[in-house]
Amino acid sequence: MAETLLIRLASGTRGFRDWLLVDEQGQGKGPVQTGVPDDGIINSVRRVVVLVPGVEVSLVGARVPGRNRQRLLRAIPYALEEQLATDVDELHFALGPVGEGDQYPVAVVERANMDAWTTLLRENGIQAEQFIPETLALPTAAGWSLMADGGTVLVRSGDTAGFVVDSENLPLLLSLLQLKRQAPETARVFGDAVIDLGDVDVEFMDERLQPLELLAHGWAQGKGINLLQG
Repeated sequence: MAETLLIRLASGTRGFRDWLLVDEQGQGKGPVQTGVPDDGIINSVRRVVVLVPGVEVSLVGARVPGRNRQRLLRAIPYALEEQLATDVDELHFALGPVGEGDQYPVAVVERANMDAWTTLLRENGIQAEQFIPETLALPTAAGWSLMADGGTVLVRSGDTAGFVVDSENLPLLLSLLQLKRQAPETARVFGDAVIDLGDVDVEFMDERLQPLELLAHGWAQGKGINLLQG
């Protein structure tokens, strides 16, 4: 029996994208399937993990003293209020592990999206143990990890950092980061897409894996932020 049912949701209101049965190491126990898993699959697994669209989640950082998680979750929204365009009362916040100087990685998503994802799963008889931003399911690397996904590129820029950018805007973003000395020195590009990163030392990974199979390997590294908290 596979340990985990890994489901990837589509952006917006397009519902289920694909799913895969995986073991604890993220190895697929069958082919990637599209659409909704059937009841037999849902009832046969020990847990369900959902990869939510990276474009719907902002990954930021906040410095807040203390270790009491409930107090931190109450304080974090107001520590980030000036950085966010949306009213904090309409947002959901999830914390990653504390770093140096009381710095916390924070995943921010609209509450409406959390509600919509939960409702979609419930209507199909699914209860998830984890909601992980798909950007944090890319395998980690010394620099950036990138994967083209249609007209966008998923970027994991750290253990708990990443973003999604339109393919055509990536060169401009990279040049701006280079001016600020924030661009990576190295990067790994997964998949068969050719991504131009200028002067960055790029390693193209010749992996014969479908996107969800690749994301399963990154998820199994256990460094993502679970949105189901607070």
